[in-house]
Amino acid sequence: MEKHICCICGKEFEGWGNDPCPVVMDEKAKCCDKCDMEVVLPARIKAMKKERPKNETSRTELLRAMSTIVSAINNEEIIYGWLSSGIADGDENLSDAELYENYGEDDNTFADIMSSFVRTMRRMVDDDEFDEEDRRKGNGYLYCDRVTSKLEEI
Repeated sequence: MEKHICCICGKEFEGWGNDPCPVVMDEKAKCCDKCDMEVVLPARIKAMKKERPKNETSRTELLRAMSTIVSAINNEEIIYGWLSSGIADGDENLSDAELYENYGEDDNTFADIMSSFVRTMRRMVDDDEFDEEDRRKGNGYLYCDRVTSKLEEI
């Protein structure tokens, strides 16, 4: 059996050894089973639990998509409902950095915006007053390039 020196505790051990990353970042280093269990594994778990960095691009793209979808709902009541609790009127024209700073940087604000969007979509789908005549006129539901979403598919 091969003998090694643990890179963490410095004691000699036998066996294959364990990868000590992220405690020791050396691909040739090995640690003993005890240090693996008591030091390395807790460090890995802690690293996994660390807050993941926010993805500014993804959040900005989602904010723009939500704003575009809401503006494609040809129903003023629904649009105004979004504007009062979602992205403010005109803010869709902000730069990506400004849009992210205003609505995407803070997790709670971003979560509120997404919740507002979902409520807006749910309200649109649950609108009992929407009928075939409204669909033909484009009054409600999604409207894009002279095409309106079909009631029976929603």
